[in-house]
Amino acid sequence: MIASAATHTASDAVFVYAPGATGEVALGDTVTVTGVVSEFSGLTELTVKPGAAEIVADAAAPVPATIGWPKSAAERESLESMLIAPQGEFTVSDTFSTNRFGEVGLAAGDSPLRQPTDAARPGSDAAAAVAADNAARGVRLDDGAGLDYTSAANQALTPAYVSLTEPVTVGAGVTFTEPLIVDYRNDSWKLNPTAPLVGDGTGTDEVVFENVRTDAPANVGGDLSIASFNVLNYFTTLGTDTASCEAYTDRFGDGVTVRDGCAQRGAWDAADLARQQAKLVDAITSVDAGVVGLMEIENSAALGEKADEATSTLVAALNAKAGAGTWAFVPSSTDLPRHPSRTSSPTRSSTSLPSSPPSAPRAPWATKVPTAKHSATPASPSRRCSNRPPAAPRSCSS
Repeated sequence: MIASAATHTASDAVFVYAPGATGEVALGDTVTVTGVVSEFSGLTELTVKPGAAEIVADAAAPVPATIGWPKSAAERESLESMLIAPQGEFTVSDTFSTNRFGEVGLAAGDSPLRQPTDAARPGSDAAAAVAADNAARGVRLDDGAGLDYTSAANQALTPAYVSLTEPVTVGAGVTFTEPLIVDYRNDSWKLNPTAPLVGDGTGTDEVVFENVRTDAPANVGGDLSIASFNVLNYFTTLGTDTASCEAYTDRFGDGVTVRDGCAQRGAWDAADLARQQAKLVDAITSVDAGVVGLMEIENSAALGEKADEATSTLVAALNAKAGAGTWAFVPSSTDLPRHPSRTSSPTRSSTSLPSSPPSAPRAPWATKVPTAKHSATPASPSRRCSNRPPAAPRSCSS
């Protein structure tokens, strides 16, 4: 039994790399192996050639170590490739690569990781403390499959941990129902299942995610509610409007969103826009806020369209559902940079209207300019993306 990772100085397990010998043994066999020890991208492994694994008399199966998630790299190294039953609280911290690589970012403890500059000023001791806390608590829950679910070969598959019956939500608590393997690959510490998980949408995946969703926000009083809403590239200028546009396609080869080749970023055709708009109208209406700040909405003037054409179209759709004159919008500033995507602020006409013209100051920090809020799209097929799961986007090279 391991009382603490701090006092456990060396791992009791090793990763065996034997692609040519996997057919010579079966799960549950007790074996002796002969091979070459090496470090592969930070993971200690034993490379075993065909014929170098010998099945011997059965021995007792390994017992998972019941231990909390170690805070330091040295402590994690002492558990590398071992089977553990993680103890203590864990919280979903991000789902950035769940849909693509079948992994979930976790944080040991009862709260997600924070962006250091979201919690403190850049360069401050407080920001450094948050970064250190992230490093101490973060770990990736992997599916053990090594698949890119956005590739043409895997688009018909459902990633592990993706389920409508048990949705994964940032801030949700996590309970493990099966032991996991401490792993290091893709520049990240991971918890891997003992066998690749195949997602089927049922939520049966060796882990239980707490349901933290509520029907509505808690009532905090006041007489004006303000909300922000990412409309995920709501563009009324379609991909089919420009011959050079290239599409992201669904599993049937039908275009759904713009991938490259033009300034547009949103729906591929009118049917895709109608589907997106209907969902947005339902969602924004259900929020029931007096002012809604929209992110990733088309900057129509930058595309040669009438200024605010996309915003006015969405507001018209909101009024079609809520009643004429219910919603209005703040016109875009004439100082707005010529970026395809921008922010916008529809308001309820009876609740709040601006008292002065809008402005978009051109500050030296890009994150302070409204148009800087745009989405990161998946890498195009002409790029190689490393299978890296940290909170930052995966690295790509041309």
